Amino acid sequence: MKEQPKGNLVTPIGPIHFCMAQADHVFLHTENELITIRGIPYHVSYHCYLIDGQWTAKDWYEPHLSRKDRYLEPSLAARKTARTTLANAWSEHLTAHPELSRQAALAKAESEVEKLADELEALEQKVSEKRKELAAAKKMLAVV
Repeated sequence: MKEQPKGNLVTPIGPIHFCMAQADHVFLHTENELITIRGIPYHVSYHCYLIDGQWTAKDWYEPHLSRKDRYLEPSLAARKTARTTLANAWSEHLTAHPELSRQAALAKAESEVEKLADELEALEQKVSEKRKELAAAKKMLAVV
């Protein structure tokens, strides 16, 4: 099975990891490292989507930013900076590596095919069991 594209992305605010779930969806995140946004270090988790030709978030809360001093919420300006900077960095990276979109699309399609094949196998097994039950019921009916 084709693996989802994964790797590291260097951005103006620091290095970040990526994993393309499908051709129009990438998960950008930090692990142990922090990136600095407006002078404050954050852990970042961002689901970025291709919407109308632009990489962006689907809701206003993305990206999720977590400060070291966790009791303080990130500012809207920090969230907006992260959103814009990371989306632009991803867009530039994808432009330089267009094969990632194809690899992500293939991985997603293969995953869907495998899932459907598993579901079909389970359904076929149920049908087989029901056929046996039906045959047994018909046999009992013939006896009566």
